[in-house]
Amino acid sequence: MTALNEDLILPRVQSMLRERFALSEAQVEATQALTELGVDSLAVIEFMFDLETEFDISLSQERADIHTIGDIAALVRATLDKTTTQK
Repeated sequence: MTALNEDLILPRVQSMLRERFALSEAQVEATQALTELGVDSLAVIEFMFDLETEFDISLSQERADIHTIGDIAALVRATLDKTTTQK
C-alpha cells in the first residue's frame, strides 16, 4: 500500500481509529488530541502496530511526538515518503 495517495492517508487513519476505539466521525478530526479521546500512550503504541500492518510500513521511535490524529497521519505520510524514496 506504499503507493497510497496522501489525500487518503488521513481518512484511512480516521476510519481505523473509529473502528478500534468506537469513536464517532465527529470525534476524529485531524486536530483532535488523542488524550481527549481517552487514548492513552499504550493504546497509541498498539494502534501504531495496526498502522504498520495496514500501510505495510515500519514506524520508528517518532511515536513520542504523537499528540493528535493529524500527527499520526503525518507520521504515516512521512514514513511512506521515506520508504518510496529508498526504493
